[in-house]
Amino acid sequence: MQRYPVVAVVPLTRTAGKALLYPCIPAGHGSLRADSYAMADQVRAVDRKRILGEIGVIPDEDLRLVETALVAFFGLGRHILVAPESDDGQTSLD
Repeated sequence: MQRYPVVAVVPLTRTAGKALLYPCIPAGHGSLRADSYAMADQVRAVDRKRILGEIGVIPDEDLRLVETALVAFFGLGRHILVAPESDDGQTSLD
């Protein structure tokens, strides 16, 4: 028996959207034929029985962009987003 009968799905579109909430997944990544945009503001719960199989897997760097978009959309806290540190030890979001 599966613990959770549903899985969260982030749909894709070929239409560029609202910057942070629509990160680009480039053509060729995850078997995509064209540049696609993950719609973090359209996440859906889908019954696992409706998932017929795996189409492709996106690289970790693309997944991180989708995760960041989901954090922003769901407002999961500013403490989760960390600015990269520069050579001089300072952090910046520029």
